Amino acid sequence: MLIDMFIMYSIQDLSAKLKVIADPNRLKILGFLAAGEKCVCQIEDALSLNQNLVSHHLKVLRDAGLITYCKCGKWRHYSLDVEAASRLQVEFSNIITSCPSGPPKCNR
Repeated sequence: MLIDMFIMYSIQDLSAKLKVIADPNRLKILGFLAAGEKCVCQIEDALSLNQNLVSHHLKVLRDAGLITYCKCGKWRHYSLDVEAASRLQVEFSNIITSCPSGPPKCNR
């Protein structure tokens, strides 16, 4: 029972994070940040998005715990939270491998 509760919590948490990265722009931002720390203007230029949209997506990614930032004067430099990304990969793998293989068979 405790394991089932853990799996359900893990599924809920994983589902929330997958919804965050399901947005194509957020996924592009994560891929761009995987190459290293970037400021907002670099993200805007690389993805051809306006500043308001980039800021919105960065906030959603921050709230999900997938990216971090540091303030350098008036600028914020964002980077991928590598540990969070690794945990997400492990959680996804655990859920997928704990599922029974194949769809249920119809006995008609």
